[in-house]
Amino acid sequence: MTARRPALALALLLATSLTACNDPAEGKPAAKTEAAASATPPAAPATTGAPAPAAAAAAIPEGAVAFDQRAGTIQWVGSKVTGSHLGGFERFHGWIQHDPGSGSYAFEVVIDMASVTSDSGGLTRHLQSGDFFLVSEHPTATFRTTEPILPSEGKATVVGELTLRGVTKKLSFPAEISVREDGYTFKSEFTLERFDWGVAYEGAADDLIRNAVVVKLAFESTL
Repeated sequence: MTARRPALALALLLATSLTACNDPAEGKPAAKTEAAASATPPAAPATTGAPAPAAAAAAIPEGAVAFDQRAGTIQWVGSKVTGSHLGGFERFHGWIQHDPGSGSYAFEVVIDMASVTSDSGGLTRHLQSGDFFLVSEHPTATFRTTEPILPSEGKATVVGELTLRGVTKKLSFPAEISVREDGYTFKSEFTLERFDWGVAYEGAADDLIRNAVVVKLAFESTL
């Protein structure tokens, strides 16, 4: 019996360390969600700036500037009891509009959900299934601001509507915006509750997936 105690102690220590895996969402600002006001028109500040590129003119407001994944990154960190996974999206596009008079911004981004990536091939395929994003029925996710973004000393609150897996929710989160003469840099890191959008797969009974997902946004563009 004595000879087995070190092995038993090691097993208990390992189990404890796995159970106590750090939650990457801990300490991160949490996005606020509520029912979407579908009748609320998107707030895009009026401006007489340069027209959008001809190829995207029908998709974006007058004076807005188009962007895609070459302008930045959309990343996520999901976790479960025993560890975490890193991922992102390889393809997305959208527009940003700036009103020089008020200094406000508005934007929209459309994400190709089939372009989801992760640090595990098996997980990447699973994320496209009905347990998570149900990409076959909901190939895109969209976020569009519904209130002008007004930075103050580089800080701002972004308010808009996120449509994911066919569910639309009002979403607000903090961001940092650095403005230059020729453009801007936009960064944000926050958590959202995946259950709010019907992404409710729980995982294995002894290795449950956490509800909170960390979202990391980083864009840089010329206006």
